[in-house]
Amino acid sequence: MAMQRGRQSVLAAASVVALERALAKRRRDVERLNARRERLAVRLADVERALAAVRGRRGPGRPPAAEAVEPKVIRGRRRRGQTSLAEAVAHVLKAAGAPMRLTAVADAVKAAGYKSKAKRFEKMVHKAISNLAAAKRVGRGMYVYEAPRGESAE
Repeated sequence: MAMQRGRQSVLAAASVVALERALAKRRRDVERLNARRERLAVRLADVERALAAVRGRRGPGRPPAAEAVEPKVIRGRRRRGQTSLAEAVAHVLKAAGAPMRLTAVADAVKAAGYKSKAKRFEKMVHKAISNLAAAKRVGRGMYVYEAPRGESAE
């Protein structure tokens, strides 16, 4: 044992029995602390599960559980079974049978149930009309549906 300038260290002065008692006490303390850590780990896991249920996530950095995932909406595309803007514009123009203004077409498309969050929806309708072969411009801002050749008129 190390000596410090003529003094004995505390361990050198202790008896073997006292050292064994101190060692046993330390072992009990370690066992008690390990048991406490395990209890706290169980409680922490419960809290993590509760948080995951509230947040909809399975844990830190993990993606949402499969049942909580909403279908991914791809910008510019509609889900299967929903009509496109071009189809909705063609249907509105065809149903009108007379020339319509661009704003009237946009309002009719929205009234028919087409959903859009676009701030400038009229511009989108204008683009759809300009790409639509069956839509013909008959005046400034006026469009009419003209059936393509081979399509029967209803």
